[in-house]
Amino acid sequence: MVRLDGVDARLRPSARTGLVDVNLDGQYLTVPGFSGAGMLADPAFRCEITARMPRR
Repeated sequence: MVRLDGVDARLRPSARTGLVDVNLDGQYLTVPGFSGAGMLADPAFRCEITARMPRR
């Protein structure tokens, strides 16, 4: 949620908001060896995205 001019609005992951949604429940069945947790730990990913907000 974000409050703009006193009004709460729901944030959604998109290119416009810069938010990402990462599935941490397990591996994607279609991509062997991939895990959301592993992606979050990857230094290249961390250079672009932080846990709280995208770096611009």
